[in-house]
Amino acid sequence: NRSKETVMKRKEFFFTLALIPAAIQFLGGLLVAISPGFVFLLPIFVIASVIVGVYATVGMIKAMKDDSLNQWKAGLSAGKGYFWSIFFTGIIISIVVMIGFLLLILPGIFLAVSVAFYTYTLVLEDKKYWAAAQASMDLVKGNWWAVFGRLLAFGILVGLFVMVLSGLGALGGEIVGQIVSTIAS
Repeated sequence: NRSKETVMKRKEFFFTLALIPAAIQFLGGLLVAISPGFVFLLPIFVIASVIVGVYATVGMIKAMKDDSLNQWKAGLSAGKGYFWSIFFTGIIISIVVMIGFLLLILPGIFLAVSVAFYTYTLVLEDKKYWAAAQASMDLVKGNWWAVFGRLLAFGILVGLFVMVLSGLGALGGEIVGQIVSTIAS
């Protein structure tokens, strides 16, 4: 409940942080849509969007705990020092989950749900690499089915939202499609 209240009370802050990486991605896509000769710049925009997205995510996570963090610049600054930890932990976890999927799919699903909160434990509990994944597993232990159900429901809702927006975007032409695709992302 506290999380919901925090987000609702400071929705502009959270919305702005979420919008910044999407805007970077949108600008790259729009540039390519307007002039296909600039397609070589698209990877730069995507990489910048991912990096800024990690910074913004850390800022949002920290803002859930710290009410004084309410300016978007401070939110992005809060992400300093976390990028490489999140990046390398994500790689380690992806490899482990992929191995789980290769072992008959179910172990992969189990592991993916169990480590779903590694970014939170990395940021809020200052855990690194596998310790962040282990802390996530400890949080999920005993609640796996509830977490799985919520993640599945959220994934279905997001998937439906993206499909509807993508369908609307396809009706409007290439530039409108790019705008709608960025919003859906």
